[in-house]
Amino acid sequence: MRGMADAFAVDLDGVIADTTAVKAAWISANLGLSLEPWQCDRSTCVPLIGEDAYRAMATALWEREATELVRPVAGVLEALALLARQGAVHVITARFPERLAYAERWLAAHGADRLVRSVISSAGTDKAARCAQVGARVLVDDDPRHLGDTNPHAPEGLLLKPGCRGAVPAVPAGATLCRSWSDVLAHLGTPGSWQAARPGRDFPGLRPGD
Repeated sequence: MRGMADAFAVDLDGVIADTTAVKAAWISANLGLSLEPWQCDRSTCVPLIGEDAYRAMATALWEREATELVRPVAGVLEALALLARQGAVHVITARFPERLAYAERWLAAHGADRLVRSVISSAGTDKAARCAQVGARVLVDDDPRHLGDTNPHAPEGLLLKPGCRGAVPAVPAGATLCRSWSDVLAHLGTPGSWQAARPGRDFPGLRPGD
């Protein structure tokens, strides 16, 4: 670890919002294939289902109605509360700018909007550039294509794969595999206790396990 960051960059889909579970269900229903949710990031999924199928799935699931139905990733709201005590939290997503409003409404619906400094699209550029713009030295993402830059000025990459138990996904050089938000907090040296964030006092309206 390069030391505690003053700002954190966190992906949305598959990291905050559990869209990977919804993707796996869509793939099963529409393509008849069985994938684990952790296999449903773009880099892992496209070789398995094809570019056209992935694009159709993303178009369907990133719209407002589908976004509103997604649950938070286990432990993420507690983790964001803890990270927000250490520095600014920026959501950096590959979603196109016209779909950012859906993401912002989702964060507000789950009480996480008060924990996030900004929601930024990386469409048309890369996430490392966005991290540099906001001063984030850590990027938590579920897609390996955004991680693993060994440039000392690039953010430290944490590849989050919730639910990945036996199998080991490909981890880019320079990145660290985390299988849960507890792993992320432990790696960053942040206390992994929900009580440390004092829900309802430090962050009124935020509920543990929401």
